[in-house]
Amino acid sequence: LYAVHSGLVHPNYENGGDIVFLETTDPRKSQPRNIFFLETSGRGNLTGRMSCAVESAALHHPEWTVSLLTAVNSEKPGGRSPFFDLLRGIPNVDIRSIKPSEVLEGTPLSSWNFSGALRSSPYRAVHLADVLRLAVVYKYGGVYLDLDIVVLRSLEDLHNCVSQTPTQEQDMTANGFLIFDRHHPFLEDCMHRVPPRYKPQQWASIGPTLLKEAILSRCKAKSIREVVLNGSCPGVRVLPFNLFLPLYYKEWKDFFDPSKSAQVWRASKDSYVMHVYNGLSSKTPAPPGSAYAQAARKYCPHSWNYSTTTLGFF
Repeated sequence: LYAVHSGLVHPNYENGGDIVFLETTDPRKSQPRNIFFLETSGRGNLTGRMSCAVESAALHHPEWTVSLLTAVNSEKPGGRSPFFDLLRGIPNVDIRSIKPSEVLEGTPLSSWNFSGALRSSPYRAVHLADVLRLAVVYKYGGVYLDLDIVVLRSLEDLHNCVSQTPTQEQDMTANGFLIFDRHHPFLEDCMHRVPPRYKPQQWASIGPTLLKEAILSRCKAKSIREVVLNGSCPGVRVLPFNLFLPLYYKEWKDFFDPSKSAQVWRASKDSYVMHVYNGLSSKTPAPPGSAYAQAARKYCPHSWNYSTTTLGFF
């Protein structure tokens, strides 16, 4: 499927360089064949699970460009995690350090003082990622994915869509999965909504909450469930939750329980990804036989092997 070449530094890796490689498109399709991941903690750290997300995306999309964009503090210009070197050896993976202000250039947020707005937020990394994912997909087109997933199959058949969240407690959309054409008007609308809607003390104010507001406005609907069931909305689809989030967040431990693996795989039979809710699960090991371990061994074997044999944890 692909080879990891030891010591190979991808020629497109530059700290702070122009993101020229993101313009790559397939002449047969209007949607650019890009997949983006963002690491916005500012620490330049990359875990085995984050590496797994990128590796699994590259495995299922060998002809696409899979980009890991890191917003790193100036005093720490490069990531020291061994997983950066692992990912640089995958031919279709690009790793870039980015300046958020440059990413926002050419978008409706270019004049927004985002750094000042984020200063008072206790969720700065989250809110920065909320903004950058909209800007990156708007500018270049393609797919945005969160880093706490394993890609289970190709995303090639998806176009201009977001995902519903599990319906147990709320009617909401997720912003961990965005798939759109370059300069799509829905993303433009979302970015126009960011400055007036931003509430620094609210975790989801410019994430899922804003996305839901924009969807309901565009689709002239009263609920996300209505949009999913009707399936008709100008230029945007809201996919049912079983395609990206088949397990509710309160069920996250099932991913790590070998006795629940068959149950998890049944629930995930139609899903494009396995999303393991890193905010809840990051310190929980994935034992052999658990669904998460099985997915990682199959779809990100290099990240899995290095994590388990060298670090002793996945």
